[in-house]
Amino acid sequence: GTTPPAFASPVATPLLARLDAQLLRNTLKLVVSVLLTASIAVWSERIAYVWYPLTAVIVVVDDNDDQTIQAAVSRILGTITGGLVTFLVHTILSGWIGVLVSMLLMIPVLRALGWQSAIGTAGLVSVMFLMIPSHAALNWDYVFNRGLDTVVGCVVALVVGLLFWPRTAEHELSQIDARLRTSLSDQLDRYNQWQEH
Repeated sequence: GTTPPAFASPVATPLLARLDAQLLRNTLKLVVSVLLTASIAVWSERIAYVWYPLTAVIVVVDDNDDQTIQAAVSRILGTITGGLVTFLVHTILSGWIGVLVSMLLMIPVLRALGWQSAIGTAGLVSVMFLMIPSHAALNWDYVFNRGLDTVVGCVVALVVGLLFWPRTAEHELSQIDARLRTSLSDQLDRYNQWQEH
C-alpha cells in the first residue's frame, strides 16, 4: 500500500502572509490619509468642521484600490446633490419633515442620473444639514464650504491611495494565476508518477 501524495494548498501560507501584509497596507493607508487631512484642516484654518473631510476620507479609502476612485466620485456627487436639494428644501421645511422630503426628492434624481452609489452620502448630508436649527445658518456659502471640505478629504484619500501605494491588482492576479498553474501542473505530475508505481 503506497499512499497517494498529499495535495497541500499551494497558496495557503503565502495567502495568509499576503492578508496580513494587505491589512497592514490598508491600515497605513487610512492612517496616513486621516493624518494628512487633519493636518491640512488645521494648517489651512479654512475648514471649520474637520468632521466633513475626515468622513470623506473614511468613506473613500477602500480596501480594494480599484474602488477608491469610484467611492470618491460617489462621495463628491452625493455631497453636491445632497447639499443642493437640502438647501432648496430647507427654504421651505426644516427638521425631520425636511429630511423626508429631501430623501423623496434626492433618491429619484440620483437614480435617474445613474448615481445610486451616492444615495448614502446624499442622505447623510441631508440629515447633517437639516439638523442646523437656524435657517440663516444654511446658505449657499455653507453648502459650498462643506462641499469643498468633503472634496479635500476625497482628494487626500485618492492621492494617498494612488501615489504612495500604486495599484497592481492585475499584476498580482497574473502572478497568483501563474503560481497556481505551476503548482497544479506539479501536483498532476506527482500523481501520474504515483500511479505508474
